Parts: sequence; C-alpha cells; structure tokens
Amino acid sequence: MDKDHSQKFSRLGITGFVIAVILALVMVWMIVTNGDSPRDCPPGTVWSEEHQHCH
Repeated sequence: MDKDHSQKFSRLGITGFVIAVILALVMVWMIVTNGDSPRDCPPGTVWSEEHQHCH
C-alpha cells in the first residue's frame, strides 16, 4: 500500500515539474518576443508600428 502511495506522489511531482517547465518556456518566449505576434503582411506591403497595420 505504501508503494502505491509513493508512486502516486512521484507521478504528481513529475507532472507538476513538466507543467512548470512548460509555463517557464512560455514566459521566456513572451519576454523574448515582447508578446508581439508575427506581422504577416501581404507581398509588397510592410507593417507600420505607428498605425498598427500593413501599408
């Protein structure tokens, strides 16, 4: 019975660790990209930061 109990906590710990790593990676990605999504403008146009749309 103790073995089942310790396996449950071990799996819970591993799951928590994986979730923490994923959240950390998401936070790092947001910091690196400043939360901006890529600006996909049609060919022949450019993104205007001032107007927040393609020209």
